[in-house]
Amino acid sequence: MMKTLALYLAVVFSSLACAQAQPNAASQSAVVMDKGDATAKKGSIKTLEGTFLGIEQGDYFHWNMKTASGEERSFFIMKPDASVDKIVDKPESFIGKKCRITWKASTENIPEAGGKMEIEQILSVEWLGKK
Repeated sequence: MMKTLALYLAVVFSSLACAQAQPNAASQSAVVMDKGDATAKKGSIKTLEGTFLGIEQGDYFHWNMKTASGEERSFFIMKPDASVDKIVDKPESFIGKKCRITWKASTENIPEAGGKMEIEQILSVEWLGKK
């Protein structure tokens, strides 16, 4: 998780440095995507499939999962629907299960990080496999 957070922060801070160096680039967000390291448009909704690893609690809850390529990803749990809320209550029951999440990149006020920042947040989850 710490490596993922460090990578995420490195991407965010390099984007900020780039935006300061190139004023016209300020409206572009560099956010690592699930499909081929493309750039996500802020606010656009994306999906990602993988294996649920658990929920980490710090200042905020984070949904942790591993993609088919082995990359560990973490998403803020900020404003999810009921499908995510029920997992937060008992995440250990779902660890190791395949899922498809819907997520988006957005700018949120994170006072613990000094104010507004670009984050990736989970919106919903769908469980794959046996019903």
